[in-house]
Amino acid sequence: MVATDAAEAALLAAHDLGRMPAMPAPLAQLLVRHGQEAAERRFAAAALSMAEAVEMIAALAGQMPDEVLAPVRAWALARLEQYGAVALPPSVPRALLRGLTAEGAAGPETALGRGRGRQAFREQVWTAGLARVPLLPLGLNCLPWNMPARWGFRSVPNAMEAFNPFALAAHQLSAVLAALEEGWAGYAPPGRIRAIATPGGQRLFLREDGGAVWNHHLGPAWEAEGFAALRLDLAVLARRFERAASAPRVPLRVAFLVTEREAPDTALAERLLAAFQRRARGGRIGLFLLHMPPEGGAMPPEALGPDAVLLQAPPPRPGYQWHLPAHFDTAAGFAFEWRIMLALHDALLGWGAG
Repeated sequence: MVATDAAEAALLAAHDLGRMPAMPAPLAQLLVRHGQEAAERRFAAAALSMAEAVEMIAALAGQMPDEVLAPVRAWALARLEQYGAVALPPSVPRALLRGLTAEGAAGPETALGRGRGRQAFREQVWTAGLARVPLLPLGLNCLPWNMPARWGFRSVPNAMEAFNPFALAAHQLSAVLAALEEGWAGYAPPGRIRAIATPGGQRLFLREDGGAVWNHHLGPAWEAEGFAALRLDLAVLARRFERAASAPRVPLRVAFLVTEREAPDTALAERLLAAFQRRARGGRIGLFLLHMPPEGGAMPPEALGPDAVLLQAPPPRPGYQWHLPAHFDTAAGFAFEWRIMLALHDALLGWGAG
């Protein structure tokens, strides 16, 4: 193990994706593969790669000095948290943190303290059985998929069963409601999808009406033959959504929606719950609504009926990007995420999870 200041420096350096530390080639290849798999939304494969990388790091502990291995551990932990620890039990990040240093307490003021704080929360979620609750993302961006994973809510082996068309894309609320209430036929219609070029040179695929932007489907293969591969992938994900929403013998399943413009209200909550109730075959349905206005104050969680909770939590500052380590792994970012995840944790317990 290394001194606390060295562990702190290693964790902060790991914010930069362009500064991969020196490490043996087989380990570097594993971690690069993990990043590629996560970028391609193959999180189950990424989990296997990360678990293997952590085992390799443990094996290297007897061969490399702690001060050389510390940046490697920090890099692996940063990537795990950035992409969300999907299908990874808390024992995996625990091993990386323990290998860094035995010193330091959980808290928002240091990178090490924030890492310990998120890990303590992951352990609590796992112990309480909350990771077993199907948590279905409804958009309107990627936060309902990614952030709960970082904090331990997607750590069970079958976590990918909740991955659906709304998980990693940008949506308008009208498109989500149409899919839930009218079916999937009009979600990605042939002839009504187009590609635009981004300033960075990527091709971005979206519906002509702007109802959905599939910003995580990258590469020319998705665009070929009239977006055939894209439409097929979305059809597969739609089937997975319907299966997760209707699976029998599920005591509780929870949907998670985030908005930025208009705050969700009771009428919207009732529509969303009704859409799930038409699908579910028994069990309770909960709805967690997060409103992230660009301005305004934070509000305590508000019940919109017995099965819906609304939390208003504006970002810590203008330009805040919740998915970037240099933003979320700060004192303000930690407090912002902790408040959201604690409200989700308490909502699940209130609906009988565990």
